[in-house]
Amino acid sequence: MEPIVQPSESLDVRYRRQLRELLVARVDFRDVSKSAARTEHGALRRDLIVIAEDSSETCLSAIAPQKEEARTMWGEVADGILAWVASEKWD
Repeated sequence: MEPIVQPSESLDVRYRRQLRELLVARVDFRDVSKSAARTEHGALRRDLIVIAEDSSETCLSAIAPQKEEARTMWGEVADGILAWVASEKWD
């Protein structure tokens, strides 16, 4: 299945969107309590960044930015997902 491409998206926006979609698909957030998303933020964030790095290298290598820029994006995407889980509006 080919990823959805929005014609007006920049490469960075596309990378972030696809990375977020991959992380949400790869992690079963039903097993993450909403309180854990707040109290264990550091450990969950580190885990998401490891998964983001793997996803970037295995699935998004064609559009991935340079490693340092990608690391910044991995953290931002992880933070966004954790805020989403903690919001209690995701399920």
